Amino acid sequence: MRACDFDCHHHLQPAGVMDLFQDAAGRHAMELGIGFPQLAAKHQMWILSGVQYEVVATPHMYQTVRVVTWPLPASSVTCRREYRMEALDGTLLVKGTSDWAIMDGDKRKLLRAREVYPEGLDYCTDLCFDEKMPRLKDFVPADEGMTVIPGFAQLDMNGHVNNTKYANFILDAIQWQEGDAIAVFQIHYRKELLAHQPATVYVQREGKTILAMGKNSDGESMFLGRIALQ
Repeated sequence: MRACDFDCHHHLQPAGVMDLFQDAAGRHAMELGIGFPQLAAKHQMWILSGVQYEVVATPHMYQTVRVVTWPLPASSVTCRREYRMEALDGTLLVKGTSDWAIMDGDKRKLLRAREVYPEGLDYCTDLCFDEKMPRLKDFVPADEGMTVIPGFAQLDMNGHVNNTKYANFILDAIQWQEGDAIAVFQIHYRKELLAHQPATVYVQREGKTILAMGKNSDGESMFLGRIALQ
């Protein structure tokens, strides 16, 4: 784990965890023949709709970890992918899950995932969480929120804000208290955020639960988040 994967209190940064998950998913998709360049050649792209992870044991700075990932059988549109971050001795550190879809880049239309995944794939069906990710809903903001304007450094190869950067927007909008540490982080993406497109991030805290919501200048909900504190 890199130094930049930890915050000033030595807790894991969500963006660091999601970076590792994203890289592992991308490499495995390449091995399956459905990675970024393979889909791009057909004017298709992966779209991440949601991620959730739980910290079981916090790794330490510069610790070498292993990320194991596998896709579950695709439904008609969505594809679920699981993750385990482990110490080299196999100790579970972080477990996660994610939901993906595949989009036609020209028509901006979702494709049938079953038709894109390779035939005859021997799926692992182990689940990191017994239940699906909780459904997140909009809430009524109690303040003016925090405005963010993403730039070039936040964009990925698809030309929109990379999924890991939204986690930073959420964390920056929170008034952190001494001793706060993330046990569970969840985020759902509703609409793509583009460079120089302002968004306002609102947070709502009740006990050890923090909800987050990002809206664009037209009031459209762009993303939703949930944090459960240790």
